[in-house]
Amino acid sequence: MKILSFLIVLFLFALIIACGNSEFVTVEGRVTRLDNGAAIENAAVGDSLTNMITHTNDKGYFVMDSIPRKPHPIFFAHNDFHPYTVYFKPKGRADTFEVNVKLDSKPIEVTY
Repeated sequence: MKILSFLIVLFLFALIIACGNSEFVTVEGRVTRLDNGAAIENAAVGDSLTNMITHTNDKGYFVMDSIPRKPHPIFFAHNDFHPYTVYFKPKGRADTFEVNVKLDSKPIEVTY
């Protein structure tokens, strides 16, 4: 009987740990062009709470780990595009959230 009680307590403890909201999450996604949907390589993706910055790969994908599970801005920037900010609001118990962004290109400036 003691073994069964121990196993039940152990199971409940493991369940609480597995289902509990951690204070950090992973944010992943893709940054593409607004006009044609092409991937934007080397776009900066920054978290305003941690000051963490990562960059997109050659297919426009990024992953940021250890992002606080709180509402806050995440910014996206590239020299050839207008910057964009998303107000990240994690909901539910997920540990990974997808954020996809389309950036608008800057007009080409010609000087004579």
